[in-house]
Amino acid sequence: MTRRDAIKKTAWLTGCAVSTTTVAAVLAGCKADVSDIWEGKVLNSSQYEAVSELAEFILPKTDTPGAKDVFVGRFIDEMLAGFYSKKEKDSFKLGLNSSMNFASNTFSKPLAELNKDEIKLVMDELIRQAKSETEKQKDDDDPIKPFFLQLKHLSMLGYYTCEEISTNVLVFDPVPGDYDGCYPLEETGGRAWAI
Repeated sequence: MTRRDAIKKTAWLTGCAVSTTTVAAVLAGCKADVSDIWEGKVLNSSQYEAVSELAEFILPKTDTPGAKDVFVGRFIDEMLAGFYSKKEKDSFKLGLNSSMNFASNTFSKPLAELNKDEIKLVMDELIRQAKSETEKQKDDDDPIKPFFLQLKHLSMLGYYTCEEISTNVLVFDPVPGDYDGCYPLEETGGRAWAI
């Protein structure tokens, strides 16, 4: 899959226009560091663990790898470090810290230690905040996406552009045959196409 194709697919999968930040990151080859020894550039260890748990809730492990399996948290750290403006970075970290504080105050334990039901309550709160912030930003000339939307976008971008998912989960055929718009899904093994 070419980077250009990855951009198109990410836009399609996330259901939104692709920002210049996203285009720059994908064209520059932004990817997660999968080495055994890793240190965050923007996120500290507790923030990284929280982001990883939230991304895993969005893209859980089923019969396919989850967000943690493909190091989406590390990808998000790379994106923040290399491609986000200071204003965007600060907004993301503020939202992340707010969600961590909400989890701590509500459940008396760190966000990374919550079970799925508790994380769902945190996500519900993030969605409520995102709706409220979006409503307030209607007249803003240069709005910054609410934390939940940034998190969702970065999680899906990191997940669907990683090598593991694009080659082993999505069907990839570098030389596709004829187009057949009515091809039975059962004959593809129930998998979506990467190109």
